[in-house]
Amino acid sequence: MNDDETWPYALSKLVQSYVPNYSVGGYGLDQAFLRLKREIKTLDSEVVLMCVVPETIVRIHSYWKHYFEYGNTLAFKPRFAIDKERLKFFELFIKDQESFEKIEESERYIQRVDHFYEYKFLKDILRFPYVYRLWKTRKQNFTILKQLIIGLIFGRSEKYRKKAFKQVLRNNAKYTAEMYKDYNAKLLFSRLVDEFVALCLDCNKRPVLIVTPQPVDIERINLGFQDYSDFIAQLSEKLEVCDLTSLFVGNKGVDEWYVEGELGPHLSMKGNNEVAKYIFNNSIQSE
Repeated sequence: MNDDETWPYALSKLVQSYVPNYSVGGYGLDQAFLRLKREIKTLDSEVVLMCVVPETIVRIHSYWKHYFEYGNTLAFKPRFAIDKERLKFFELFIKDQESFEKIEESERYIQRVDHFYEYKFLKDILRFPYVYRLWKTRKQNFTILKQLIIGLIFGRSEKYRKKAFKQVLRNNAKYTAEMYKDYNAKLLFSRLVDEFVALCLDCNKRPVLIVTPQPVDIERINLGFQDYSDFIAQLSEKLEVCDLTSLFVGNKGVDEWYVEGELGPHLSMKGNNEVAKYIFNNSIQSE
């Protein structure tokens, strides 16, 4: 989307005031919080809207995103972890070209800090004996391979590549669902929300958490993704939460609210306008 097609721009029209947009694609709540911590004293805004997708519970557990999003090899990030019920911070490993060139030397440290190295990466990696490993991971891999092979046979590789990628997103969504059952994963999410709230209150800002479901989330919510709903309800006791799930689920025109991108679907201009109206009516105008 162009700058004037985003929901912060649409919201600015509704509130008749400038709404700064600091969003970064792929950021989790942790990275967004760290950015806010740097910027908050420069903001005149009375309200801070922190917008995340349900998959943020996954993103906050990554240190090297390649261990969850295979192939995303340049995506190193700082992360928080729970240590004896408290937050522990791991600084960004990559700081310059020299540290990037030392990745192999620091491999064990990176693997220890990243949650998904043991939880996901080692389970999915294809290694000898390959046939056995492929069969063992058939539930997530066979559908992907089938789409890619069909694309090669019929000369429509791009069409079927997108279908294969949708299956990758569904596979990842299963991990998201599992993490909403995990006490420690939810505790980390909750502690980060506490930090967000405390930072805003210290600076006389009103914190609002916005949760925007992706199509894979809507699929799972329609199947009874209750753990997610229960957790969001618990967060509502800490701060104001604007959960857009009720806006998306059951809406017949919701397919038009997304546009396909290289890395999956994102909100379309129409979707962003609907989101802005919902936020305005439920979190801004209601005050």
